[in-house]
Parts: sequence; C-alpha cells; structure tokens
Amino acid sequence: MPKDRFVDIEFENGHKLSSLRIQPLDTTTGERVGQMFLEWDLKTNTSRMDSIIKPLGWTRETLKNIKERLDKANCIQIESGDPSRIGFKRCEMGMYIFNVFDKPIADSLKSNYNDICTYVLVNEKLVLEYASGVYGRDCFYNKR
Repeated sequence: MPKDRFVDIEFENGHKLSSLRIQPLDTTTGERVGQMFLEWDLKTNTSRMDSIIKPLGWTRETLKNIKERLDKANCIQIESGDPSRIGFKRCEMGMYIFNVFDKPIADSLKSNYNDICTYVLVNEKLVLEYASGVYGRDCFYNKR
C-alpha cells in the first residue's frame, strides 16, 4: 500500500471490485485528509480503472497480485493503516475482519480490543472483529 494514501479495496471477483476507497494521508500525522474517492462495482480491466489506480503507483497487475494474495488467505478485502484490516467474510451487511498490528498492542489498549462483543483479542498483534455495518453494533454470535 502507498504510504501517502489510505486505501480500502474489496473484491467481488477477479475482474470486479465491490468497493474502492482512496484518500490522501497527512505525511506528518498519518491522518486522512482531503477528498475521498469512493465507488462501488468497478471493473478492474478498464482504462478508467487504470486512471484511478495510476496515482497509487498501481497497475492491473498490482490488482491481480492483491487479489491472489487475498484469495490465498481466503479473504476479500484489505484496508491500509495500523492496524491493517483484512476482511475475511461478509455476514449479511457485516464483515468479519482481521486487525493486524505492526507492533504489539499496548497493554492500555488491550481491553478495547477484547470487549466480549465486537472484538476478540487473538494475540498481541492480531484482533478478530465483527463490523456489523448499517445495522449498528452487533456481537459475535456466541458473545451475546
């Protein structure tokens, strides 16, 4: 992922994206700034897609590579940042997500990532999340 951009990409299949979000990042703070690009149902093998991903330094081959890596992990989505968020599976409007941290989670934050509902702390760098989408907060089926 580019260091100066936030990118969230979800694949529907090898030639179509369910969604693509791109937003500039402040180079000092890492915060998202400026206007966000957000579209759904984008075909990956078009000249329009070429122009969308060119500022990222990406090509169609880059998209293919990302898709292949997600397929190997049996996942459908990836979002840049720390933590990086990797969407594993949709469940109705929600999604199961792996939050992958670059460094171990600070002890002061561990309770936030092990809340008996939305998050399950797997280890010091990995948290499983159920993001419920438009329905508001929901819990893992066995945590209600």
